[in-house]
Amino acid sequence: MNEQEVLRLCRGLASLFPSQQFDEETPAMWGPLLENIRFADAVEATRHVASREKFISVADILGEVKKIRRDRLPGVDTVHVPADPDDVTAWLAAYRRVVAAVADGVHVDQTPPAIAAQADVRALIDGAFRAVQEGKRKQ
Repeated sequence: MNEQEVLRLCRGLASLFPSQQFDEETPAMWGPLLENIRFADAVEATRHVASREKFISVADILGEVKKIRRDRLPGVDTVHVPADPDDVTAWLAAYRRVVAAVADGVHVDQTPPAIAAQADVRALIDGAFRAVQEGKRKQ
């Protein structure tokens, strides 16, 4: 998050947790701890924590964001990685980008091109088979 997003988050938290002390230094202290967190994830984490806690800490937000991102990852190993698997360095870099995108909640096409092509070929074969069968029936 950038400074403006941290400030916005802290203002929102101050309204959600009126008995918790927030001052002008809070965003400056929380900022470096939240800089690698997406604002949308921090807001979602805040909603989860606010429903069960009287106060909120940076650790609460970070822990909940970690859980949110982890919960998005099941099935990530089945996602197509758009890189040549023979180029290990490029493939790993692409895989890490895909995992990060999935954890960010970004929709990633999960059908590898080879599987999509196989489905197209299968449909063509099925169609040809039906045409042959219909031709035999007409004779």
